[in-house]
Amino acid sequence: MPARQTQRGISLIEVMIAVAILAVGLMILSRFTGTLYRDVAYSADRSRAQAMAQQKIDELRATGVSSLANGADGAADCSTSTFRRYWRVATPANPPGVRAVSMNVCWTDSRGQAQILAISTYIGTGAAAPTTAPTVSPSTAPSATPTPAYPAWQANTAYPQGSIVSYNGANYRADYPIPASGTAPDGWNWWSKL
Repeated sequence: MPARQTQRGISLIEVMIAVAILAVGLMILSRFTGTLYRDVAYSADRSRAQAMAQQKIDELRATGVSSLANGADGAADCSTSTFRRYWRVATPANPPGVRAVSMNVCWTDSRGQAQILAISTYIGTGAAAPTTAPTVSPSTAPSATPTPAYPAWQANTAYPQGSIVSYNGANYRADYPIPASGTAPDGWNWWSKL
């Protein structure tokens, strides 16, 4: 009677199953890596925009209230990956002794989508300091009939600086070039009500 042999090691089928499981796991991991890379790039862009906005707000604070004015850094074009800053200064009715500054930073991300970071703050003028936290008074509701003298505002449309549009019964002027993904005219960061 022939001697019986015992099996040692692993069979070829077991190796092939293990390699297949490993390959599926690596494919799933590689898909997450691409998403992770995009998310890291997006976060880095937002952090850079936040730092640029804060830097300009600090510069405006340091220059003094008398020289605060609307402005922009460089050419107003958000269609490139270059970061652009735009700001608007307003004197709110309440609280007294402050100026409201709205800072906008825009850029185009790696996927070609326009991104905007908006920050608002108050800068003291040295006049009587408010005793309570600053509040923004609600504006009166515009009438439902648009003024026919200017074209109606349209979403996903770019407007050059100085464009005048009608929106919810009021007329607005673009303070800066508005990218196609910009805000509606009732957002005071980019538009001035006439």
